[in-house]
Amino acid sequence: MELENTISVHPNSGDLIPLLQSHLPRSGPLLRRLQHDLVRKSQTARYLATFPPTGLPTKTSGPPSPWLVAYVDLYAWPETQIWLYSNSEAESKTVRGEMSTLASSDSHINETRAQLMALISYCFEKLLPGFLSSLTESSAISGSHGNRPPKPPTTLVLGSVHSGLACLIKETVDLRTFLQCPKFHIPYIGHYFKYSFQQSAHDSTVNSSAVLPRRYRFRSRSGVEGYQPYQYDLIKSRCVIARSQETLERMASVVIYYDDPEITGTATDVSAEMSEQEMPIAWAFMGFDGSLVTLHVEPEHRRLGLGVLLGKSVMHQSMFDAKQFHLGMEHERERGWAFADVERKNEASQRTMEKMGGEFAWTVSWVLLQQCADE
Repeated sequence: MELENTISVHPNSGDLIPLLQSHLPRSGPLLRRLQHDLVRKSQTARYLATFPPTGLPTKTSGPPSPWLVAYVDLYAWPETQIWLYSNSEAESKTVRGEMSTLASSDSHINETRAQLMALISYCFEKLLPGFLSSLTESSAISGSHGNRPPKPPTTLVLGSVHSGLACLIKETVDLRTFLQCPKFHIPYIGHYFKYSFQQSAHDSTVNSSAVLPRRYRFRSRSGVEGYQPYQYDLIKSRCVIARSQETLERMASVVIYYDDPEITGTATDVSAEMSEQEMPIAWAFMGFDGSLVTLHVEPEHRRLGLGVLLGKSVMHQSMFDAKQFHLGMEHERERGWAFADVERKNEASQRTMEKMGGEFAWTVSWVLLQQCADE
């Protein structure tokens, strides 16, 4: 059996959006990444599909099934570089507590496997050399991700991959001796529950400080909302996956401050220096794929419902911020969907997502791919 398929480059991300909207909410993470690209375009991003631009859907027809679409920006390394969606995900089985699996026919699944391998081959062979040649000596050793080991720039970082697709990729590692496909290995694959949130789960009332417990507020003493660059070291120290300061500045964010009466007394007693360098006790960030990527409350401030308020607030802020996403709410399936990925063993965070109004939707994996040394 040969794994041969063709990957086409599409000139505009917007041309792929109507097709992906028709597959909401499953297509949501990739769709949101493209919708973010509409308002903050990356010059190094590529929009790839298993059909040519002339094969885009019309009112009466669509691309031949199965098909696959991907957003690829290798220059985002060491952060997520690839988001993808296959319409094979629409035919999948999800049981709470188990990994989602594809439910298509064997021939359909084999074709999907071929498309995945074609995408990976294209990234390794066509895109990676140009990215590697652009690296400076200092940037080539900066692949650290928080508490995880650094990864070389030859790594592909795939985010929020449906578990059924991730399984196909993993299976191919064992089958590569018999198939015509790139020789790669998987140094890391993480498994997560995907939660989905409709617009009704993050209404506008959560953005008022009136919903917070006494002494807590969304604004700094100088009246500024959201993440401030001087807070980066604190936030980075609390994260398993560290993101660059530039990335955090681009993301939608909400932070919460606390007036400790034993330290500050009244607001009028606070020095100008303390006001300028005020540190939050909780924060949340929304990723470029419409997913909650960070939700943290310092231990001494937990069990007050701050996490739920933070999550709802940042979701509402990001989904209706024209600087973050161009949603296209006129589509019948577009309901302001937001998402969150939670580790399978993190039951506390799963309960928080459910309190926020999230629904367990399917399971995903974050996958690192590296070419074998003999390639």
